[in-house]
Amino acid sequence: MNSQLHDYVKKHYENGDYGNYHDGKYEYHYENFTRDVRDDYELGFQKGKADRFNHFRFFPLKLFKKLNQLFHGKLHEVVDYIEGYRAAFQH
Repeated sequence: MNSQLHDYVKKHYENGDYGNYHDGKYEYHYENFTRDVRDDYELGFQKGKADRFNHFRFFPLKLFKKLNQLFHGKLHEVVDYIEGYRAAFQH
């Protein structure tokens, strides 16, 4: 059954029936229509303001900073979000 389904889908992709198979390769287009224009710090700050009375939220900033260094900056959005979240509590 899985083999038949795979062959069916592959055949239709190769025929161009799904509109993303051209010249022997697949083309992927991702569009995010709900993209928020605010940066990660601002998103964290807004969430922190909303959670101002919930003091049980804890985000380990030092841990994420170390992980960010370990992963060569790939977690910078998370670090920015947490910094914004914490800044909301200091205002």
